[in-house]
Amino acid sequence: GGALADMHVPVQIGGDLALLKGLAKTLLEWHHDGRDTLDQSFIREKTENFEAFADDVKRESWEALTAAAGVT
Repeated sequence: GGALADMHVPVQIGGDLALLKGLAKTLLEWHHDGRDTLDQSFIREKTENFEAFADDVKRESWEALTAAAGVT
């Protein structure tokens, strides 16, 4: 079979949520810059309180997220 991933990100214990928030922050920033990174119809039909989630993620600083995840 093929490779499952091409990058390993060693996250410190307890840093999973910070890593996931960092990934979400990246997608939100890309979307804001005009890239088609978010499926708006899926968000509208299958999620609740997405805007609150997005606002929470946007408020997180990159410094705090990378420190909490243990990545650089």
